[in-house]
Amino acid sequence: MSLIQRFVTDSEMEQLSIEGVTNYEMSCQWNKSGQAIKEYGADEFSLRLTNAQIATAVNIAKQKWEAITISTMLKKIENSC
Repeated sequence: MSLIQRFVTDSEMEQLSIEGVTNYEMSCQWNKSGQAIKEYGADEFSLRLTNAQIATAVNIAKQKWEAITISTMLKKIENSC
């Protein structure tokens, strides 16, 4: 299989960032999340992601992780009242 380098669509970036969150949830290491994103892009989309594309997917994954964390904290506060 030959990997190609091209622009990543919004939908693909969304899927890559979800893979990053999933991997971070298991490893608690963002650098491993980046490697998982790189592998996911190759496996699912036959893409050879650039470092910038990987970094963008990791940053989106970090934002998603923060949203999950905040949502969880708010639910705990609501349940304690």
